[in-house]
Amino acid sequence: DAVINVERTSASNHEGANLDRNHTHFLLIDNCLEAPAAWGGEIPFRFALETVYCEKKRVPRVLIVVQGGPKTLESVYEAVSNKCPVVLITDSGGVATMLHNFLVEARRNFGRGKVPEEFADRFSSPETLDMLKHIAALDQ
Repeated sequence: DAVINVERTSASNHEGANLDRNHTHFLLIDNCLEAPAAWGGEIPFRFALETVYCEKKRVPRVLIVVQGGPKTLESVYEAVSNKCPVVLITDSGGVATMLHNFLVEARRNFGRGKVPEEFADRFSSPETLDMLKHIAALDQ
């Protein structure tokens, strides 16, 4: 075991994030990139590591989303793209609630090829909209 002293930061963003004191273990990954490019860079690595572990141990994997921040959508995208089940704790807030509401609306609107306006306005980057469309398509 190693003890690492970490400076507190004021917010979770591309410059850094605080470790959650409610967690007991952390997997720290250095992807050799500088901020802001490093932000979220652990997501593909973590998913690949989980895949190897689950296959080796022959245990199932599921992604549970409670609240969630800016990069949680990428984790959900990575999971559904690799046929990993996702459980949304819908009233927890954050991305979990947003994604639940989006999927409910998507069932109504995507059949007609539309992105609901409230989501198009709020999540306007093409990458985010593509991820949402992909997730919604797999939910059908």
